[in-house]
Amino acid sequence: DIPIRDEHGAESNEAIEIPLNALPTAENILGVLQAERADLSKWLQFAFEYFHQERYEDFEQMLVAGVSDEVAEHYRDDTKHQISFLNAYAAYKISLIQQQHPEKSKLVGEVQEIIKKALSIDSTVDSIYVNDGLLAIELDDLEK
Repeated sequence: DIPIRDEHGAESNEAIEIPLNALPTAENILGVLQAERADLSKWLQFAFEYFHQERYEDFEQMLVAGVSDEVAEHYRDDTKHQISFLNAYAAYKISLIQQQHPEKSKLVGEVQEIIKKALSIDSTVDSIYVNDGLLAIELDDLEK
């Protein structure tokens, strides 16, 4: 459920119900999430649901939106979920590298930028370093 906000931005008693077994496209979900200024945790829930349903294009669209500068600005106080989005996006791109994606070198640069962005938000979050380590392992494998 996505709480509906009133004209003052406060959550009302009403909510938009979106059945997980009949998810619309990410574009539609993003429209609702943005219009209702839903918590970033809701954005993540939908992103992961797309992944579990093997709707990878929708999953990636949610990740791209979730790590955008616009979202970072709007949710600047929610560093926990910003980093969760960045970590998920980095992990996804690392998985593409591991699958021998044809644009590996481009993906490596993108992952490095994502990790750098996450560290600029909070360099004390240990989970960021997991992706950094996984990327280092992949880079070592690429050089062999």
